[in-house]
Amino acid sequence: MPELLERFSPPPPTPGPFPPPEWGPPHPPSGSAPLPGFYPLTIGRGVSLAFHLFRFGWRTFVGISLVVFIPVVIVEALAQYATFSAISEWEQRLTGGPFGGPSDPSAVLTTFPSWAYGVIVLAAFVAGPFSTVGAAALIDAIVTAIRGGRLSARRSFRAALGRLRSLLGLYLILTLGGIGIGLIGYAPTVLTALPSALGVSGGLFALLGLIFFVAVVFAFIFFMIRIAFALQALIIEDLPVAASLRRSWALLAGSMLRLMGWMIVLTFVAGLLALVFEICGVLIAFIVSPPHLSTLATFNSTFGLTFAVVLTVFSGLGAAVVQPVILIGSTLLYFEIRWRHGESVPVPGQPQADPVHSG
Repeated sequence: MPELLERFSPPPPTPGPFPPPEWGPPHPPSGSAPLPGFYPLTIGRGVSLAFHLFRFGWRTFVGISLVVFIPVVIVEALAQYATFSAISEWEQRLTGGPFGGPSDPSAVLTTFPSWAYGVIVLAAFVAGPFSTVGAAALIDAIVTAIRGGRLSARRSFRAALGRLRSLLGLYLILTLGGIGIGLIGYAPTVLTALPSALGVSGGLFALLGLIFFVAVVFAFIFFMIRIAFALQALIIEDLPVAASLRRSWALLAGSMLRLMGWMIVLTFVAGLLALVFEICGVLIAFIVSPPHLSTLATFNSTFGLTFAVVLTVFSGLGAAVVQPVILIGSTLLYFEIRWRHGESVPVPGQPQADPVHSG
């Protein structure tokens, strides 16, 4: 790991009695003692370091992700296979085909496939523990790499399973948040068709619905951003669920825009890598089930189902490869924000105990 420090530290001072005034980082806050030049991290350096750390331990990181994403992808593919036709027919009846408007706006209430969405919710709850344990194991491996320790997927999984009860509690909160995001995605379509279904004027109803929808979206996004570091706090600082949520809420006070900027850049870069797997999935779906012109024109559910299942599998594989990069970046930002709060934080190549936060 010494090459990490060499790569991301500033150049040495020029010879002379006085170093040039522009050399060296600002003095770290009292209470932290990282090696000179590592903190603070800019977005560019953070992304570069995330990929450098990933290259250092990619076998362990990807191995952990694959162990977790295999059952997750199987559950998601089965749920999609069981519900795709019903949801596709409902959406097409609600929004209309590609060459026309909705055929029956009132169908939003009378033909809503509640059983299909129940299956999707059930699948999310089944897959949730696997995803959360995998993310916890990845964070443990990432911190081990940052501290210069020996990486071991088995040891990281043991560390994550040792906090299984707390992880299950946290996953319930995060999974409910994910379900909320999914339902919010359907809200504009439902709000558009609901006035016709209820037989009321759409003007005032649509306006009030839009205002309520925007308020709920902003409140939900705000809450999910403020608890974004709960998993890091739970694993790295060994906090219980409630304390990890409070810890994340306190750390991100005043740093929400910084987190959003980091995650947008990391997600965009990682998304470009995942796009390779998406393209492979599309090509294989076309090979497995070659479309006919009638299928392309009418969005036949048989072709769409095959396409969706194959794409789900390859999307899961791509996520298994790129998820460590995003978690590495978010964990680096977690340490960087703690450094800005004046806390002692680890630096790559510098073994250091991470004290448990007492507040």
